[in-house]
Amino acid sequence: MYKSILVISLLMLVAACSKTSILQPIKTGHEGEGIPKLSLLLLGNKSFYSTADLPRGKTNVLFYFSPVCPHCRVQMRTIVDNMHRLKDVQFTILTIADYPSTRPFYDRYKLNRYSNVAIGIDTGYIFPNYFKIDKVPFLAIYKNGVLKDAFIGSISFDQLNHEIQSNVIAQSNRP
Repeated sequence: MYKSILVISLLMLVAACSKTSILQPIKTGHEGEGIPKLSLLLLGNKSFYSTADLPRGKTNVLFYFSPVCPHCRVQMRTIVDNMHRLKDVQFTILTIADYPSTRPFYDRYKLNRYSNVAIGIDTGYIFPNYFKIDKVPFLAIYKNGVLKDAFIGSISFDQLNHEIQSNVIAQSNRP
């Protein structure tokens, strides 16, 4: 009897681990709004970058991370491994961590190789305050300059690609 319970338990565990989890978008209160204006200290050349300059006619993904977060590293690896399929998406990768902590993350994923990636430090802590978030990874996906969906947690490439390809824009939950 114990053997059969053990076998069933192991099968359930394997089945649960093999499923790709689908995260549900969170409500931010900013659905349908434009990209927040941020000034980021870029890692590549220590100049400043403004989200006001992002192209509004394409998909923009703002990826908020911590350089020491293992889930953030998984999300970054997912993006980098599929960059050939994401070349038309503009990625703004941002953190509130300091430069010495963030530079190894930048180097590890060789982010200087991608013209559609900007990585910077939100020195004014604007982004987490704007979205009222304290968890990472956090992705905000904008279509045509408007917030489509936001996620807390690492999402698979299939889910990210689906969000990018979908033309449905989230409606604001405000009256």
